[in-house]
Amino acid sequence: MPGREVDLYAEAARTLMARNVKALILDTSDATPSEVASTIADALPDPSVPSAVSPSPATPQGP
Repeated sequence: MPGREVDLYAEAARTLMARNVKALILDTSDATPSEVASTIADALPDPSVPSAVSPSPATPQGP
């Protein structure tokens, strides 16, 4: 039942925010998946430390 699911998500968001957890609340009723993904990506905080992964050399696998 979608209405019940929406109510449960709203309750979860209220509970998290009451505990000072940041929550993004979206109404996706008329949004495309791409629009939702873009909204979520835009809401993510910038990383405080740039990620720099150094490539590790491939270890040869023996027979």
